[in-house]
Amino acid sequence: MNEVSPDTPESRKSQFWPALLLLALAIIFVHPIFMSWSKLGIHDWSLFYVSCGFERRALLDFHQAPLWNPYTFGGTPHFGHTHQMTLSPFFLPVLALGEVTGLKISFILYLWAGMGGMWLLCRRMGIKKISSYFAAIIWGLNGFMALRFVVGHINHFPLLLLPWVVLFFLEGIKRPLRAIWAGAALALMFLSGGDYPFILSIIFLVVFAVCLAARGPLRVFGALILALVAAALFSAVKLIPTIEFLRQSVPIHPERSGVELDAALRALWTRNLSLQVDYTKAGYGEWEYGAYMGLFGLPLLFFLGGAIFSAKEIWRSRQKTASIFFPGTSFFLAGIIFLLMSTGHKGPFPIFKAVAWLPLLKNLHVPFRFMALFIFTAGLLGSYFLSFVERRGLRARLVAAVTIFLAVDFIMMANPIFKEAFVVAESGEDKRVAVLELPREARLWKQDLDGLKLAEASGLSTSPIQHIRLNWLRKNPHFRRDAYWLIQPETLNAYLNLLQGKGTLDFYDPQHLAPFALAPDDAGYRGETFLAQERGFAQIVKFSPDRTLIQFRTDEPANLILNQNYFPGWRVKGHVRGKVQPYNGLISVEVAPGEGKAVFQFLPTSFFIGLSISLLALGVSCYIGFLRLRA
Repeated sequence: MNEVSPDTPESRKSQFWPALLLLALAIIFVHPIFMSWSKLGIHDWSLFYVSCGFERRALLDFHQAPLWNPYTFGGTPHFGHTHQMTLSPFFLPVLALGEVTGLKISFILYLWAGMGGMWLLCRRMGIKKISSYFAAIIWGLNGFMALRFVVGHINHFPLLLLPWVVLFFLEGIKRPLRAIWAGAALALMFLSGGDYPFILSIIFLVVFAVCLAARGPLRVFGALILALVAAALFSAVKLIPTIEFLRQSVPIHPERSGVELDAALRALWTRNLSLQVDYTKAGYGEWEYGAYMGLFGLPLLFFLGGAIFSAKEIWRSRQKTASIFFPGTSFFLAGIIFLLMSTGHKGPFPIFKAVAWLPLLKNLHVPFRFMALFIFTAGLLGSYFLSFVERRGLRARLVAAVTIFLAVDFIMMANPIFKEAFVVAESGEDKRVAVLELPREARLWKQDLDGLKLAEASGLSTSPIQHIRLNWLRKNPHFRRDAYWLIQPETLNAYLNLLQGKGTLDFYDPQHLAPFALAPDDAGYRGETFLAQERGFAQIVKFSPDRTLIQFRTDEPANLILNQNYFPGWRVKGHVRGKVQPYNGLISVEVAPGEGKAVFQFLPTSFFIGLSISLLALGVSCYIGFLRLRA
């Protein structure tokens, strides 16, 4: 395979029409959702409605950076949450149009950017134009990505940007400063809430660099180190708070059982995707194990053909160069490694088990998610194979026909499951939500949802927050696990509580603090602020997510308590003694006898350190770019 050639880029004019075509293809691919544009999604969609909804309201209603989220689990450091995406350009549709509509538009933009990046990566590696569309379609429209959208895995969407990371990394091997752009693309993934994409992309770069190292280890690993350092610096504004948060959050217990190799391969040509629960008897459904790549397994055959052609190219050129690997063979080796890693502990070779203890891997759920990296390499090598076939006349038309057939096949594959993704809608003036229809796997249990009492959503309140404990499953023991996975009523309730300014202490979120805050019906609840010594009074005068003004009066020294989880970074000023300290897990400070006011504010040092590092890295990069432009 030809190496990256940054000296012969596509002209702007020649890039315009492919970009327009890929945008149209992305819109056509998701067209079923236009019939349910204003409806809420199933599964994890509500989890991200909570996260993005809070960010939007913090910015627009309170005019604050979303540093602290008091609406989840009694208080959570939101800028340290991996799902936080305030600084991402893909958050702009959410900011402008709201989380329900904006996240749908964001997915279309991710699709467009991902397919465009894949097309450009192929062109830079010398793959012919029509064949480059093949890789773009494989990467953007495959069953793995379609299922991520259906079940609302918003944090997986940034993985579509992987082609840009690889493109800039390959360019950085010859021109080291280009590797900084690879780091910037990685940072964008992380700042967009892409925790898994960030980690998977780093793992891909490391494995790919090892496979590619024979082309010149100093250059390859130099570009790798520069890209990773740049990624850490650019994303420090979120990365440092995230590390601080993860050290104190409730431990994550990953699922790593995996699937047999034959089941993993079968997933690549299983076209009838569904939301079947307990697909592998490991607690997850088929949404985690679908990865359809095209009818009749043609892309897999093209993948093998591309690998053979790459090997032939190496044999022909081994007398002319000391290099052993061309990128094509490196992609093939990396792809096989990730295919085997996707089987987890059940694969024929214990690759995943051997590396699962590493820091980037020890908390990852579902090893099958590595299959996305195999699909990436398969798309590239398939395009490389078709590029040999593509010529003027009949052969070019044959490649075009195969590519169009693949696109139509993917659109038809996604159509039924996209229709089932958004089935929860607001109904009536009171803004109650109602489940209008369920995916086919849960229709038999609709009666379990008919009695679900959801709170009214009357608009965000700026009054002091009040926490709610759902205990939903304990109150509804007959609700079937199958329907729960598909609708997740606890998370849906948490979103509705957010809309009316109420917090939720117990719902699904894989990253949170242990909740010490109390709900009104809990034993020991004494209000959203109170004095521990019970002599005097305290009340909230002004509330916002990360700043609360409290007025109090006490006849003796006392502990003034705010009914939210304690976390390092809370500060206080006013008529107080000392600093903020935890009191039974809650935010508190000592106050002197008398009447006074106290202002609690969340200003974590980790955020300001990270912000300084990111701004410095951005400034230095812009200055270097300016000098290069002048030169």
